[in-house]
Amino acid sequence: MRNIITVLREKIQRRKPSRLPAYERGWLAGVIDGDGSLMLKRFGNTFRVCVTVTNTNILIIEHSLKITNQGHFWKSERHSEKLKTVYVWELEGQQAKQVLSQLVLVGKEQQRKLLLEAEDLIQQHGAGYTPYVQRLEKIRQQIHKLNRKGAF
Repeated sequence: MRNIITVLREKIQRRKPSRLPAYERGWLAGVIDGDGSLMLKRFGNTFRVCVTVTNTNILIIEHSLKITNQGHFWKSERHSEKLKTVYVWELEGQQAKQVLSQLVLVGKEQQRKLLLEAEDLIQQHGAGYTPYVQRLEKIRQQIHKLNRKGAF
């Protein structure tokens, strides 16, 4: 018998992106604001937009996959029996843009806007296109600064 993660992964790979109804956009914005992380990853001169949601409740991850038809997820086992299993949903590149462009966040709105700008630069000109590497790096640093905990 296949586990639920394998089944969901197979289903998501066959689906097309969906336009979210208003109530689902609000729900997902809250999930991303609360349990999400918005990042611009750098690998040399290559950049990648990334959104992750981490939660111990698989129902939240399943619902995120179901309503967006985007991304992939995995189960992260904890190294201590005292800690719960964590589930991670991840969107990258165009999938992240497709979802983020439908949302308005509260606590992470600046990061959302910066990621959308970065993905536009990456798609229009290529991640390694020299004139944009500096701008993408500046966006990455701005997002990193906004994501810092306990510091202003």
